[in-house]
Amino acid sequence: MADFDSEPVCNLVCKENSSHEEAIFNLAAASEHVTGMYQRRLPWPFRRVPWYNLLMVATVPTRVPLGRRLFTAADLAALPTSLPSGDVRYELDDGTLITMPPPSHTHARRQARVIRYLTDAEDAGLGEVCGDVGVILRRNPDRVVGPDAAFVLAHSLQVTRSPEGYLETIPEIVVEIRSKNDTNPEIAAKNDEYFRAGVVEVWVIDPTARTAAVCRANQSVTVYPDTGTLVSPLLPGWSVPVANLFLGS
Repeated sequence: MADFDSEPVCNLVCKENSSHEEAIFNLAAASEHVTGMYQRRLPWPFRRVPWYNLLMVATVPTRVPLGRRLFTAADLAALPTSLPSGDVRYELDDGTLITMPPPSHTHARRQARVIRYLTDAEDAGLGEVCGDVGVILRRNPDRVVGPDAAFVLAHSLQVTRSPEGYLETIPEIVVEIRSKNDTNPEIAAKNDEYFRAGVVEVWVIDPTARTAAVCRANQSVTVYPDTGTLVSPLLPGWSVPVANLFLGS
């Protein structure tokens, strides 16, 4: 067991020469330790905070300092999805491990609606839809993201997967469902990453505003209100009333 009283948690969890098995063990142990210390003072879940900062009770994401061990897609696949403090999801930001809470029921419902209608596009032979899939945007260091949905056009099939099962083929369309704490700069920064990797369109579904925004690299954003119909030149013949994405609870 790591000695949390004699050394900073972030050093114990991610030592430069530690194996990912050791890091995983210490991550779980540290989570239990810190949760016990701060459960009366800190909200859970935390949103998109690097796990080593999470355990140090920080609130602003930062990169792993030089000299610290960077995580890989293989490490990511080996991490547990349940910790003593609750279920957790991960992304990798150039080797930095990002912890995220499971989606809320409302978020999951919006995601299900998007996938349901994109399945119509798949059935029409336009490509392949994926939900909640890990996508490797770049390597060395690894950047792995988990969009709420992704669509690979027919001409890009068959897709390429990493040994861990993550998508290496860059989807032409990714869908992100906006959470209440997502800021416009955060959304814009992530969109830029998608575009640099080769994504053509990013759809940002906003449950609060009840809009669907279609973002393209170096182009103005097209915002569809809930009275409009979402279309894309990438999906000829496909459309969905925006209001349908927000049906149900």
